[in-house]
Amino acid sequence: MARFGAIVATVGAVGAAANSGWYIGWWILPGVVPNPATAAFVGAMVGGMLVGQFLGYTSFGVASLRAGVHSRTVGLLLMAVPTVLAVMIVTVAIGYDSAGSASVLGSVQALIHLAIGYTLRTEGIPTEHGEPSVEPTAE
Repeated sequence: MARFGAIVATVGAVGAAANSGWYIGWWILPGVVPNPATAAFVGAMVGGMLVGQFLGYTSFGVASLRAGVHSRTVGLLLMAVPTVLAVMIVTVAIGYDSAGSASVLGSVQALIHLAIGYTLRTEGIPTEHGEPSVEPTAE
């Protein structure tokens, strides 16, 4: 599950990088009108970014919950990120696209990421190891 998460997170990161590069180029060269081919490319990159983020966070959240290495809080916070992303997509799809809602939902995502970092930083990591066995185990 974690390997799948790493793969789709990479897809999302490539999409985000290409999308950012496109917008930076558009900002540097104002007045340049994108042709349909570049608009389709940007659309594909945004789609890859959204799919990569959604599947990446979901699979890492499920892997964290199933493995039991980190606290349950970390797994649930990882699952909260794609939930907020889905709310963002739905609000745009139904036509409720305001700067206020984008700002609030973006702030919620930022707070979730801060909570993930705080939880990982402060949660106790088991440091006790079991005593090594003196006798070899027979099969």
